[in-house]
Amino acid sequence: MYIADNRDGELEKLKHLSCVVEYTDNNMEIIDFVERAYETAKTNRERALSGENMDSVPLMVVVLNSPKAPDKGDAFYLKGSTIKRIKTPE
Repeated sequence: MYIADNRDGELEKLKHLSCVVEYTDNNMEIIDFVERAYETAKTNRERALSGENMDSVPLMVVVLNSPKAPDKGDAFYLKGSTIKRIKTPE
């Protein structure tokens, strides 16, 4: 799990979980943070397409906790090279 938290650090208590690969609450790091998460996802996709067994690769979750994130409460996933949005019920 990759967590990009807001300046208030609302999700800071989660950064010590074993499933958290990276945590930041620094707005200046967000672009690099997202790029690193994207590169990991891209590498995993290429490995899967080459036929590599990905059973041991954990599910990748990216959390963006920001008032500027589009449609708070929505979820997104990467399908191929396209980001898809899942509208969550209100």
